[in-house]
Amino acid sequence: MAPDWKLPVLGKDESLSSKGLRGKYILMEFTATWCGHCWEAVEAMNRFEDIFKNCSDIAIVSVFSSEIDKKEHIVKFAKQHNARSTMLYAAKEVGDMYQVSSYPNFLIISPEGKILKNYKGYDQSTARKIIENLNELIK
Repeated sequence: MAPDWKLPVLGKDESLSSKGLRGKYILMEFTATWCGHCWEAVEAMNRFEDIFKNCSDIAIVSVFSSEIDKKEHIVKFAKQHNARSTMLYAAKEVGDMYQVSSYPNFLIISPEGKILKNYKGYDQSTARKIIENLNELIK
């Protein structure tokens, strides 16, 4: 089972929690502002947002779990890369609970809270696999 979490949402005066997303598939990307492959993954996250924007069964979140990433760095990163996914931060403990050891790291979590897929790293084939897996799940 995926560990529970509650994190602040970048740019909003609110938090988001795994319990609040129960009933949906969650695409959770662990990312960092200083990670070169994460910069590339922003484009994929934007594409996922476009593909699944009308699907109420999927929640897409980017989680900044590196100690290095402070709120102001994340704001700058989001603007520079035109990031559109919901961004959660101050998440070192969450990264530790999920045993994130490299960035980016994508997880697909079931509506019941079970980790279904874990993709470490990023390239175009990873993006294709994520799209295929999410499409299969929501059929």
